[in-house]
Amino acid sequence: MTIGLFPELDTEDPPLTSWEAEVGFFTKWEPPWAVLLGQVGFFDKFTVTMSRLAQALAVERKETFDERFGHIYRTADNRTPRFNP
Repeated sequence: MTIGLFPELDTEDPPLTSWEAEVGFFTKWEPPWAVLLGQVGFFDKFTVTMSRLAQALAVERKETFDERFGHIYRTADNRTPRFNP
């Protein structure tokens, strides 16, 4: 499925970026927030910073984390899934 990242909800602006990802849907669960993020398909594509104090979420290029700290800490090994379905 193609997923898009938009600057805000309820906008007719085009997405800031889009990508292909496997997704799943719930039929009887209502999340208390506007987005649902996953380890594969979102967190592996972006650097995400959340602040409870500021009530804000920043989504940046995935390289931002390494650039911020000046060191590549670890590259994910996607050959072995962390959770088995």
